Amino acid sequence: MIIKCPECGHQVSDKAPVCPSCGVEIAGHLVKCFNCGDIYLKEDAVCPNCHHSESIINDEHTENVIKDLIEESEEKQQVETESVYSVFEEVIVSAEIEPVTEKEYPQLLPVQETTAKEQEASPIEENVVDSKVQSTTKNNHTALFVSLLIALIICAVLLFFYKRGNENHEAEEYKIALKSNNKQVLEQYLADYPTAPLEHVNNVKNLLVQTKQKHDEWGNVVKQNTTEAYKAYLETHPDTPHKAEIQKKVEEEYWENVVRLNTEAAYLGYREKYPNGAYTKEADEKLKVMLDNTSTPGEEKKAVAIVRQFLQGINSKSTSKIQEVVASSFNFLGSGDATTADVAKYMRERLYQADVKNIMWHLGTATSATTDKLEDGSIKQTVTIPARLEIERVGGKGSNKYTIKAQMQNGKITSINWLSQAKTKK
Repeated sequence: MIIKCPECGHQVSDKAPVCPSCGVEIAGHLVKCFNCGDIYLKEDAVCPNCHHSESIINDEHTENVIKDLIEESEEKQQVETESVYSVFEEVIVSAEIEPVTEKEYPQLLPVQETTAKEQEASPIEENVVDSKVQSTTKNNHTALFVSLLIALIICAVLLFFYKRGNENHEAEEYKIALKSNNKQVLEQYLADYPTAPLEHVNNVKNLLVQTKQKHDEWGNVVKQNTTEAYKAYLETHPDTPHKAEIQKKVEEEYWENVVRLNTEAAYLGYREKYPNGAYTKEADEKLKVMLDNTSTPGEEKKAVAIVRQFLQGINSKSTSKIQEVVASSFNFLGSGDATTADVAKYMRERLYQADVKNIMWHLGTATSATTDKLEDGSIKQTVTIPARLEIERVGGKGSNKYTIKAQMQNGKITSINWLSQAKTKK
């Protein structure tokens, strides 16, 4: 029978050893609730649906109850026996004793004479007996025929309802099989209903072939175990039951790369890409350590000035201004190994669109600034600044709020990113 896995809810056969989705043991490990009929694991103390549980009475209490019932039964039996004896005594006492008198008995005929009379009457008696036997036999045959007829009718009715119920059950299992896309469920349906309608059988067989193909493709992806393979499979199979597993694998590999880089920009990129990711706590702890060394007012002012020149270059479309304050290769909006050409492309494609007349960045006061000395003697500065970007278009003006996080080394920007905040329109 096809059931829902009590652990994850996926369709699975009750004869399957384990659930193909979550791996929980199925066969021999299920219990049907006597209260609501729901199926749950033996390990659960109560039914997870109705919270029903069978009360367990200890052996000592049970023995005491049984003993009390036996004693009560014996007392009741003794009372009834005494009552019967009392009735018998009343009857015996009230009865009158009659004197024994000799009664006249009829005289017995001689043996030979009686035998002769019996012999004379035997033909008639035989006819009477034969007639009675025939009548009884006839009645027995009629009763037997009626009984057989009733039995056949009952069997026909039961067969009708059984067949009807089986057809209804087959239709339900067919719907479940089509929705499951599970190899075991599909195979179980074909095994349970070999005489199902041909259309149902063919549809399930075709779906089974497709499921096997997907299973083989997934096996190849698992064997490759690369981010590219997982992403490609998810693009071609967006409704795959392995979607959550794929997303987890991709995030894990992304986090491994972040840890390998071990930079503020890398951790910020992870926080932006996975705001509710599995490694958010670790990323926040790393960022806290990196931002712990507060810069002096002079260091903070210098860092803010470098970021301001970068943004002024964007405002004026001046790549020369941008090139003066950036490293030859830096992280730009989460993309590593960026150059001034990448910034120019961003301005051309993302900011200065056809309807845009002008843009203007406005910096606020830095909320945090740190300065760290690296092992090679160089100085790394990190600054966080709120900013506002005003965009003047043909149809009006718009304003977006951002938080800019920049990192610089030896006076050159090595990483700059901004996170969008609340959006307002004028």
